[in-house]
Amino acid sequence: MENLSQYSVIYSNKMGMGYIIPDPIDINSFINRIPVKIGNETIQPQAKTTLIGYFDISPAMYIGMLENEMIFYLGDTSDLFERKQYFIAIVKVSETRIFSMFSHNAGRDFNLVNNKWK
Repeated sequence: MENLSQYSVIYSNKMGMGYIIPDPIDINSFINRIPVKIGNETIQPQAKTTLIGYFDISPAMYIGMLENEMIFYLGDTSDLFERKQYFIAIVKVSETRIFSMFSHNAGRDFNLVNNKWK
């Protein structure tokens, strides 16, 4: 079975860690499509969410869990030769704490305090 880690990336401009997956690879064969509870929200697979304001520009679609990573679909691109799907991965530490890698040497811990990420 193929390993999803070969598609892992750290996006430029401190956009976080995630996966760029080419067709015909299906991310659903790697993840658990289960709800996730963050703060007072339970997010269902295929639901768009701001993750309590973490995604401040536009909501992202929650896909499911890959071990302790919440996987969100960002979009796709295609050209004459292939289609690629883009996902962001945010580590769920607890219901009120998440972690994101912004470079190969740095990440940030976010704590939910009074319904805001600090």
